[in-house]
Amino acid sequence: MKEKIITEDEILKQLKIQPELFQQLLKSNLIRPKGTADGSVLIFSAEMIKRIQEIQQFLSMGYSVEEIEKISKKIGLPSKRKQREADTKKIRYLTVGELATLIDMNPRTIKYWEERGIIKPDTRSEGGFRLYAEHWIYLCNLIKDLQLFGYSLEEIKEISDMFRDFLATQSNLKASVTDDSWQRLQIMKERIQLFYKKMEQFKQGIERWEELLKKKEKEIRQLENKIKQLKHDKDSKEKSSEHVEKT
Repeated sequence: MKEKIITEDEILKQLKIQPELFQQLLKSNLIRPKGTADGSVLIFSAEMIKRIQEIQQFLSMGYSVEEIEKISKKIGLPSKRKQREADTKKIRYLTVGELATLIDMNPRTIKYWEERGIIKPDTRSEGGFRLYAEHWIYLCNLIKDLQLFGYSLEEIKEISDMFRDFLATQSNLKASVTDDSWQRLQIMKERIQLFYKKMEQFKQGIERWEELLKKKEKEIRQLENKIKQLKHDKDSKEKSSEHVEKT
């Protein structure tokens, strides 16, 4: 199940707290972000709502932020342990727009890939924004490569599903000790071999084109030199004719 994510603005709106107090809580490390989105927007686990509500209860009893910080360090707040676990997994998230910019694609293309099931967001903010971890930059560039190689979106979807199956198997080996999982791994191996063969064909094609382009570049330079020489001869002949007429 995907972890729920919430932005700073969503927390402020939901809990109706002042931005100044929120910044004070951040500065005192009473709350910590899960990561960032769009480069600078702080995002938090939805569990942070519960933690801030606990802090608000202390504030309502007359404790200052500094006093709550001391209590947190000494005996911890109820949700402190969960926060420490989350702090070890900080991730920078990307919105659809930022991901599109980083891979030089139109955001509509990213959304279309989503609709086709080729890519899937890692999580969503409570406001509904789709968020992607940074590893999708590399994966989306691989998708662009496959399109360049002439793969259809249906074929790319099949490859994408295959890799998702592999990651699921890799992350939960005990649950994957089945004939079905073993069969999927064998299919992956077969597909990899087919991919190697296709890559070899691409390499041979690239070599042919490199050889052809180098040859044509050389022929173009030779043709340019011939045209320059003809133009030079023509200009010289015209100047010579003009000189004869004047004399």
